[in-house]
Amino acid sequence: MMVEKLPSTYTSILNALVELYMMTKRPIKSRDIAEKLGINEGTVRNSMVALRAMGGYIESKTGGPYGGYVPTEGP
Repeated sequence: MMVEKLPSTYTSILNALVELYMMTKRPIKSRDIAEKLGINEGTVRNSMVALRAMGGYIESKTGGPYGGYVPTEGP
């Protein structure tokens, strides 16, 4: 099985997602990840779209103000 190396931005975002999720046990908003990493919220959202397309890294929960992202076990 071939394992692809993720770009460093994706890795940083996933690490922040896992850390924040472990602390709160609730879906994490892109704004929270962006603030933690000091990056643009749009970068987080675009990266989440790519990670979701790769499959197995994240799970999106309800959209809108009550939504967020939850990490998975991995692909």
